[in-house]
Amino acid sequence: MKILHILTDTNISGMGRHLLAFLSAYNRDEFTVEVVLPEGSALTPLVKEMDVTVIEIPHIANRSFSLRGVFRLFRLIGELQPDIVHTHACLAGRIAGWLRRRVVINTRHYCIFEDELRPMSMRFARFANNLLCDMVIAVSPAVEDGLRQQGTKRVTTIFNGIAPLRVFSDEEKTAAREKYGLVPTDYVVAQVASMVEMKGYDSTLNAAKSLIDDEDIMFLFAGEGPHEAYLRGRVEYDELTNVVFAGFVQDVDEIMNVADVIVSAGETEAFGLPIVEAMSLGVPAVATDVGGVPFLVNDGVSGILVPPRRGDAIAEALVALRNDPIMYEEMSYASSAIYESFFTAQRMAQDMEELYLQLLEGDDEKGE
Repeated sequence: MKILHILTDTNISGMGRHLLAFLSAYNRDEFTVEVVLPEGSALTPLVKEMDVTVIEIPHIANRSFSLRGVFRLFRLIGELQPDIVHTHACLAGRIAGWLRRRVVINTRHYCIFEDELRPMSMRFARFANNLLCDMVIAVSPAVEDGLRQQGTKRVTTIFNGIAPLRVFSDEEKTAAREKYGLVPTDYVVAQVASMVEMKGYDSTLNAAKSLIDDEDIMFLFAGEGPHEAYLRGRVEYDELTNVVFAGFVQDVDEIMNVADVIVSAGETEAFGLPIVEAMSLGVPAVATDVGGVPFLVNDGVSGILVPPRRGDAIAEALVALRNDPIMYEEMSYASSAIYESFFTAQRMAQDMEELYLQLLEGDDEKGE
């Protein structure tokens, strides 16, 4: 069975990491997978390293829809003849796959925003999903709820999965800490996310400000984005000597291996991939109780949930974890166990493969 995945990202976002996790675990004996990416995508060399065919095309870079993109994908799908077209936020790909009468799947990687629940937006989304897609995959129940509110009929939840991060040796951890100006006694709080307003870095900075006199706790921010200049300016203005900017980090293993706790402070979060990456190493999370996060973090068991926009609550939770080694160890163990049970790349790949087979069998029955 041939599957054609289509992404429009030129950078490496959560969608790209989701795809890489699937490619690391899918059944190569039963499935042939090819990937369409925009020209110059940072994902291209990583996909090629996994011995998967990549086709780069113009007209789709960071764009869900363009007419030229539809025409180019229509021609490409005709040439490749995949059994299933699996898109990731690419409306052009869904249209081209539908026009070619392929089985079409779209994965929704983010929660529904308020403007998408307005009448016109809802009608368009309902039309696009129900007409063009044989199935829409939601990456968490929170995403599925939003899709059903929009009127999407054929939707199922398949949780994101990841390959476990590599465990660093003590020497590697020491070198990584030194790289970011951290010392062995620092209690490192990491936030890994795009630097946009909705990711809640302001709340984390509020926590850092309130803990400035606690010399053991250091905050390590990994990411970049349009909010970065403001955040750096605020750190300088408030003289937050307990905050370190790592910039964009392609290999998050390094960040997660030096972290004692991961913070996810977003005001909305469809899934929370950095939380799961941390869980694979047994790193507990302090996270806002929004979107799909409660399906990842068992409050009081594998981490601590806090209300959004509450830096004081983040600070309180961090101090509690730092000051209670027994609670920390119990949460670390629970994080690892939950990851192994629900969020491995193998589990996600198996669920997707089962869906592929079900949809293709259904399509065959319709054609008889």
